[in-house]
Parts: sequence; C-alpha cells; structure tokens
Amino acid sequence: MTTQAIPNTDFAPANLPEKIQHYINGKHVDSIDGDTFDVLNPVTNQPYLKAASGKVADVDAAVAAAKEAFENGPWPTMLPRERSRILHKVADIVESRGQDLAEMECFDTGLPIKQALGQARRAAENFRFFADLIVAQHDDAFKVPGRQANYVNRKPIGVAGLITPWNTPFMLESWKLGPALATGNTVVLKPAEFTPLSASLWPGIFEEAGVPAGVFNIVHGYGEEGFAGDSLVKHPDVPLISFTGESRTGQIIFGNAAPTSRPSPWSWAVSPRPSSSRTRTWTPPSTRPSSASSPSTASAAPPAPASWSSGASTTSSSSATPPRPGA
Repeated sequence: MTTQAIPNTDFAPANLPEKIQHYINGKHVDSIDGDTFDVLNPVTNQPYLKAASGKVADVDAAVAAAKEAFENGPWPTMLPRERSRILHKVADIVESRGQDLAEMECFDTGLPIKQALGQARRAAENFRFFADLIVAQHDDAFKVPGRQANYVNRKPIGVAGLITPWNTPFMLESWKLGPALATGNTVVLKPAEFTPLSASLWPGIFEEAGVPAGVFNIVHGYGEEGFAGDSLVKHPDVPLISFTGESRTGQIIFGNAAPTSRPSPWSWAVSPRPSSSRTRTWTPPSTRPSSASSPSTASAAPPAPASWSSGASTTSSSSATPPRPGA
C-alpha cells in the first residue's frame, strides 16, 4: 500500500493509506458515483485524506455480496469449532498489529496512545470471547410434563448491519463483529465518518485469517438519508441492525427498523470527547458530534450474542393439550 506525506502535523503513523475505500466482496472499491469526503486531523481540524462516500448503490452492492455469502457461501454452515479457529486467528493478528493499530487510532481520534494500545488488546479479547462461547453453546430442550416440549435451536439469521461511533472505533467495531460473525452471520460495517482510519485495517486482518470473501464488507460515509447509514438501516435484506451512538440517532434508527420487526442490539450513551495525549493538543472539531458511546460502555463485558441467532426465541411444539400463555 502506498503512503503519502501529511503536512502540518508532528506525527503520522506508518503505512497511512492515500485514500480510504469501501471493501465489498473481498475487494477495495471506490464509491459507484466516485464521491468522497474529507477525514479531519483532530489536532489541526484540517483534512488529511479522503474516504469513499457511500450511498444507496454502494450499500446495495455490499448487502448483495453479504447476502450471497450467507445464502451460498460456507460461513453459515461451518461447524462452530471451524468458525472459532478462524476468529482466534483474527485475535492473534489484531494482537500482532497492536502498535500499528494504536498509532492509527491515536492519530485519527485523539486518544492517548496508552489508551489506544489498551483498546487494541481489548479488540482481540472480544474475538476470543465469542470464539470460545460458540463452541460451548448448544441447543436446549425443555419439557413441560403432559403439556408441551420447548426447544431452542440456534442458527444464523442473515446480513447484519453494524454502525459504530467515532470514539474508540476499532474496539467497538470488534464488539459488534465478534458476535455477528461467530454465530454465522455475514456483515456490512458502516464506521463513523469522523474516524474511519482504523477500520481500514479490518479487510487485511480478515483476509489473512481466512474469512471468505463477502462475509465481511465495509461501506464508509455519512448517516443521513440517502447516504450509507440510513440506506443500510432501511435495506430490506438486512434483518439485523446493531448501532452504538447518541440517543436521537438511535431513536431514528429504531423507527426505521421497526416496520420489519428486526432484532437490534442497541448501545446509546452520552460522553465527553476523548482527552488528549501528552504529546498532542486536542482541539475539538466543530463538526464532530457531542457523543457516541461512553468509556464505561466500552469497558463493559461483551454483550451476549443471543440476539444474533434465531435461537434468541424459544419455539414450542405441543403435546397433549395446547400450552397456556407464558407456560
């Protein structure tokens, strides 16, 4: 990957890309209409590179790739142990690139480098947690004597749309990617437009770990109507939505997802912007949102992945007489 010199900064991470592209069906691609947006340096509030600006057509392409990988690819039908091995490889690669990841995160978000290093380690642990969990999980059956048999059958649902915030982006992306992929779903990730840099590392990580093409996709861009975020939430072929961000945006997303009754793991919070490191001065960009998720949310235990599989609900088959409500 080629690199470029960045003016008016005292530090730039190694291997900084010339531009950030979408990642669809195993390939880095520009927006279909060629549109881009500026990514701002949090110290100078000046653009330091351009990122592809996704819209309806780009989301359609990413969802189509994810849907094809789900319906005709090997990922959903792999044994849990097989997916677990691949996700452990993902964790190993994340750990091996921890310094590079932390430098990118610090440069793009203004996080102190020590905290960014901790977030890289946490991202690896998130994948290990869910890689171990899916091996230990099993289907269940419960009998109500003389009345019914209840059973839980866990299976993947389909394409998951993942929308992440601008603070600690890489770790919070791992928080969503881990359970979605572990349970056999395919994904389309929409990172925050304010901090898309570290998300550009995921394609190489997943390719090296052996994740099949189409299972993981990225569309960058804004969240408003007609752009990437809104298009992903409203897409009829995306049965799962996971969002972390401020409450008003969450309410809009919830309303857009409601007509199709899609299960949606939410994390809404309000927090201050990240503090500065000793070597950099944090100048809050006027265009950045006031919040995304709180540090306390980021440090909590990973959410249980039940809602990523259809086993989140219990199916009943009657025996003898019809079951009572709530039985």
